Amino acid sequence: MSREQLTREVTELKELGDRLQEQVDTLRDEKASLEARLAAIESKQAETGKKVAFLARLSVSNVPSNTPIHFPLVAFNIGTAFNPNTGVFTVPIAGMFRIYGGDTLVDLYKNGQVEVRMLVYDVKVGTSEASSITQHCNVGDRYWVQVTKGGPTHNGVHSFFSAALVSADE
Repeated sequence: MSREQLTREVTELKELGDRLQEQVDTLRDEKASLEARLAAIESKQAETGKKVAFLARLSVSNVPSNTPIHFPLVAFNIGTAFNPNTGVFTVPIAGMFRIYGGDTLVDLYKNGQVEVRMLVYDVKVGTSEASSITQHCNVGDRYWVQVTKGGPTHNGVHSFFSAALVSADE
C-alpha cells in the first residue's frame, strides 16, 4: 500500500470517527432531553396521583357564630390538608373538589368570603342532611364552615365537614 493510500485511509477513518462522534453527541443530547421529559412526566404523575380527602366531625353541641367551626373528631385526613385545630381545609393541589357540610345553617367560606350557604338540618322532623358543592380549587385556597347564627347543633355523626379531590389539574 502506498503512502498516499494510507494517508487517504487515515483521513477517511478520521472523518468516519468525527461523524460517529457527532452521532454519539446527538444521541447523548437526545438521551438527556428524554430523561428530562421523563422526569417531568414522573413528577407530574406523582403530583396528579396525590390523594386528598378528609372527614371531620363536631364534638360539641354549641358553636359560636361568625367564626370557623373546629371539627376535632377526624375520621381520616388523607394528605393532611385539614387542620382540626382551626377547622380550615387548605388546598394542597389544584383541581376539582367536592366539599360537604352537614347539620344546621352554615356558610361555606373560601378565602374569607361566603361561597355558599347550606341549610342542612330540618328541626321539624329532626333529620340532618349533607349539602355539597363541587368547586375548582387552587393551591392555597382555604375553606371552612361557620355558623351564621349561634345556637345548638348536633354533634358526632350529624355535624361534619368533608372534602375530597375529584380530579387534579393537568
